[in-house]
Amino acid sequence: MTQSALVVDRKGLAKKLAHRPKSFVLFELIQNAWDAPGVTRVEALVEHQGSGRCRLQVSDDSPGGFTTLDSVYTMFRDSEKAADPEKRGRFELGEKLVAALALRMVVTTTKGTITIEGDKRSHSRVRLPQGSAVSVDLRMTREETAEMLAAAQRLIAPGDITTFVNGTPLPCRPQLASFVTTLQTVRSDTEGHLRPSQRKTEVRVYEPAPGETAHLYEMGIPVVETGDRWSYDVQQRVPVNFERDNVPPAYLKTLRVEALNALHDKLPQADAMAPWVTDALDDARCSPEAVQEVVQARFGPKAVIYDPSDPEGTKIAVTQGYTVVSGGAFSAGAWENIRDSKALLPAGQVTPSPKPYSPDGRGEKVIPYDKWTEDMKRRATFSWKLFERLIPGIGKCHVVIVNEPTAPWSANFGPEGNTYRLCLNYGRLGKRWFAIPNRAVEVLDLLLHEYCHATCSDHLSHEMHETATRLGAQLTNVALNDPKFFE
Repeated sequence: MTQSALVVDRKGLAKKLAHRPKSFVLFELIQNAWDAPGVTRVEALVEHQGSGRCRLQVSDDSPGGFTTLDSVYTMFRDSEKAADPEKRGRFELGEKLVAALALRMVVTTTKGTITIEGDKRSHSRVRLPQGSAVSVDLRMTREETAEMLAAAQRLIAPGDITTFVNGTPLPCRPQLASFVTTLQTVRSDTEGHLRPSQRKTEVRVYEPAPGETAHLYEMGIPVVETGDRWSYDVQQRVPVNFERDNVPPAYLKTLRVEALNALHDKLPQADAMAPWVTDALDDARCSPEAVQEVVQARFGPKAVIYDPSDPEGTKIAVTQGYTVVSGGAFSAGAWENIRDSKALLPAGQVTPSPKPYSPDGRGEKVIPYDKWTEDMKRRATFSWKLFERLIPGIGKCHVVIVNEPTAPWSANFGPEGNTYRLCLNYGRLGKRWFAIPNRAVEVLDLLLHEYCHATCSDHLSHEMHETATRLGAQLTNVALNDPKFFE
């Protein structure tokens, strides 16, 4: 006698499914109802029956109902939905998994009725004029029943299908944004073989409900918990694994990049450091606007890159209130995006250290002495005299005035042969600085800072701090002992 090549152990299959949340039973039945041709209304009823049993009923108003009744119990047959990537699921397996877990399952449709109880299956001619109705008895606790009802609230019903759970319509979720992108999907070829393919599709973005974790959805059915800021509802079949609980990392990364590009201006500052944002920032598809938004959210509007080619410029940035971002803050891909978008610039470009004497640089635009105003002469005289009072015994100070309005510095100071050279930039300081009294804070602040460089060049060093406080103390004594000096 010829026997079947394969035998399915229903109880064994049920054991393999025991680890899955019971909500998958509800999701499988509802997604089949949503996919039915011409359906406009779906109703689900979840009732705990006591004694550890729950009854789940799902019905729809599809005019044709099930195409064939044997699809209820025939495993791995070719699916009518497999060729259409805009239908949910793909293995023609959902009802069979439900039947494996069910204590009793009754499917009534336009073609008749099938009852599965234990290992027995029976047929009857009882039929519906339209649509289908599935009733499933499951072994479930009250807590599991409550969890199933809570999970049902995560569903996103299609706009053209009214969906009820225990008599209450599923809430309409406001769509935050949408975008079109190319994503991997699964569809059958002409011979019925399931093949991965790339296809453009719409992705709808939703704000998770309060207390809800963001998910990746397949046309309204939650598939994978992502923990991202927003939920993504892909409007085509998602390439999930057999357990329907995971997708390829590259697939999720594409969604994250596109969502960040579409919604970067709505990204809360607290989410800028989230792992999903870091993942998206690393991708070359991340837009310059999204990169700039994330970087500013992380580091604020005043931030520069640590610049090893200009260590002093980096320290100047710190003194001016900039956040210095080190190389380890981002991946190589993210750094490439940051540089391309100019979201961050090296400190040497933003706060460059003074380099008036570089060998390959042009000469300064020095203002000749015969062009000096009386205010310039008065300020230059006070400047070199103050140097000699504060730092006696190390040499003279020669003062020059230049006109460099585009230079990033207002003054610079350094040795010149056996003397020191103080360069005042009229182009940055302006006429007023030379006209105000010698005792003005703006004057003394700049001169004290420059004279600190007679012994120290490092703006952030302890030596610089000590020199500044010492010169400040000496300036106080000059003012007390010789107040006319400032006149």
